[in-house]
Amino acid sequence: MVAQGSRRWESTAVGYFLGRRPYFPQLEAFARANWKGLQQVSANANGFLFFRFRNLAFMEEVIEEGPWLFQGQPVVLQQWEQGMSLRRQKHTKVPIWIRIRHFPMEYWTEDGLSAVASGVGTPLYTDKITKTCSRLDLRGM
Repeated sequence: MVAQGSRRWESTAVGYFLGRRPYFPQLEAFARANWKGLQQVSANANGFLFFRFRNLAFMEEVIEEGPWLFQGQPVVLQQWEQGMSLRRQKHTKVPIWIRIRHFPMEYWTEDGLSAVASGVGTPLYTDKITKTCSRLDLRGM
């Protein structure tokens, strides 16, 4: 019985917002538009969200591509586990993405990006687009 119930949830990511939870239909639309393989989105009365995916690979990809922000609010995501306790953890550190406008191109190296990002916190990694300099802001041209 437990094994059968566990199989139903094995490709589910459980999440919650660190701030206030946004309007559910907007959140669901965002998740469906951005996360491949998403089958169902639901929530409980305590503010926990359940994102069920077609398979484990889709769910793992979404969790690994985080951190995720929705309307500026960080979403904490983790894989569902049998017997897991649905309690919010105390967060003393939260990973964030930063956007630096008018960044001098001569600093666009791994060392340069790391030095500037260190002013905000401890850099974890640089995304592929930034690392390869493949997107420059060309608005207004």
